[in-house]
Amino acid sequence: MATGLVAAGMHEHVLVVGAEAISRILDWNDRGTAVLFGDAAGAVVVSPADGAGRILGFDLGNDGAGADLLSIPAGGSRLPASHETVDGRRHYLHMNGREVYRFATRIIGDSATRVLEQCGRRIDEIDLFVPHQANMRIRRSYHAEAARLLKQLHELKSLPSLPGVGYSEEIQKIEAQLEGLRERKDSS
Repeated sequence: MATGLVAAGMHEHVLVVGAEAISRILDWNDRGTAVLFGDAAGAVVVSPADGAGRILGFDLGNDGAGADLLSIPAGGSRLPASHETVDGRRHYLHMNGREVYRFATRIIGDSATRVLEQCGRRIDEIDLFVPHQANMRIRRSYHAEAARLLKQLHELKSLPSLPGVGYSEEIQKIEAQLEGLRERKDSS
């Protein structure tokens, strides 16, 4: 949406903010979700640009068909709060971990392919791949899948989006890689 507003000339700079306070809906007795999710926030300013720094394409890679795989079963208008729903712990996040894992590892290749097609690029033109995924096991799996699906791939670089522990080190790695890319482009 921000890219569209800038591209249409409606706004010169758009601040995009995303935040989650998911700890409020985690069942701390459920190790299948409590250890995997956390609170986070991020922001970016989208502005017009020519050349480097432009947003060439994006794909959310979402699929509402799996909504029941990661949901809060009760508390809304469909299943209002009651003694039964509260006692059944149905107001917390519930997840079918195996199916969510399968989806996450499958969708990355599909999503990357769609973005490349949108912007008319080949995988060998991509210098940096930064997925939004903190789970190392999922990242490893979709790296293998992306490499299999995108055979022209010479080097797949990936950095996690990990809030909290180690985050500043990951940001420094991203900045160092981006600086290296700028230097290579400037020297060519």
